[in-house]
Amino acid sequence: MPAFGHLEAGAKAYSHDHRLLSSLRARRARRTSLVAAGLEEARSAAGARPWQFPRGAQLVIGFEFCERVGFYSMVSLLALFLSASRAAGGFGWEDKPALTLLGIFSGLMYALPVVGGWIADRFLGHRRALTAGGTLMLSAYLLLTAIVFMTRMSPVQAPMGLWSIPDGLPAAMSHAYVSVSAGFWISIIALIAGNSLIKSTLVVALGDTFAGADTRREPAYAYYYAGINLGGLVAGVAAGSVAAANGWAPAFGVSAIAMGIALVAYLTFGHRYLNPRAASVRGKSAAAAPTDTAGSAVRLSILAVFALLLLVYSIGSFQLWGTMSLFLERSVDRHVNAFEIPTQWFTSIEAAALILAAPVFAALWGALARRKREPDNLVKYALALFLG
Repeated sequence: MPAFGHLEAGAKAYSHDHRLLSSLRARRARRTSLVAAGLEEARSAAGARPWQFPRGAQLVIGFEFCERVGFYSMVSLLALFLSASRAAGGFGWEDKPALTLLGIFSGLMYALPVVGGWIADRFLGHRRALTAGGTLMLSAYLLLTAIVFMTRMSPVQAPMGLWSIPDGLPAAMSHAYVSVSAGFWISIIALIAGNSLIKSTLVVALGDTFAGADTRREPAYAYYYAGINLGGLVAGVAAGSVAAANGWAPAFGVSAIAMGIALVAYLTFGHRYLNPRAASVRGKSAAAAPTDTAGSAVRLSILAVFALLLLVYSIGSFQLWGTMSLFLERSVDRHVNAFEIPTQWFTSIEAAALILAAPVFAALWGALARRKREPDNLVKYALALFLG
């Protein structure tokens, strides 16, 4: 009997070990399958296409594309319109004030979204911020188009849109002059205010369309910035073609049409596909702020250096809509046989170059990564500034 007892105990021990080994193998198989599934998901997300994104992400990308068409159309026209003679339907300004206004306008369009984003987070919420910003910008583009049309019809030969009324104007013309000037400056201010609410809010709204650690978020941002460049490409060609064929007012109308499409699409589908993030509760952001002050200081220092480099780059880049546009308009033979290339077309060159270069550099970084020779982000940033 003891022998049988030993055999029974051994059988039980073997059965227990076998079950334990089977359990470990099953767990390992599950982990392997989960890792494989995760890798497959990551590969799938890396190659995600816009039609694979959530509807909300598609809406945000389309909104930004249309908004950038409107913005880049407007800035490609502004300096040329302001400095065009009264006989040519422009405001008749000198180059210096025209370029000064363009510089201030462009600078505020990129600086004030910090304030607009804070207002959206603290008070309005993202949905109302986008609605208010889009409405302001559409109203401004429509008003600006009307002002440009009034300028063309005005018999006043003195420069238009200035703060002071030229001497010798009859009372009726003085009132019309004031209306044009006031409308012009109101449209400029409304564009800056509307853009400040939209610019940073759209970026956050795009991220909110993805849940948790959805790996499609990064490809979505890549398409978002591709939409910006595509908007710049379309804007110069569209605004230049319309201006050459129909004059200043219809060309500025391109901005209104593009912004109108964006706003209508957002008002129609935004409530359905975008998460209604409300204004933040006061103090919540502070409570969730990182406590690693030393690490935060280092990150802020790096961001400050990058911001300074980007500022220097932008100063040169924006000459394309200012000084270079005036030079191309007046001093360059743009004729190809009987066709004259519109000056605004040249403002699309930068966007076209970025669109064409993006897949080339993506392939280059991929090839270098496979050979473990891919440069770090700082080297890529420096190369981008050098090529720019």
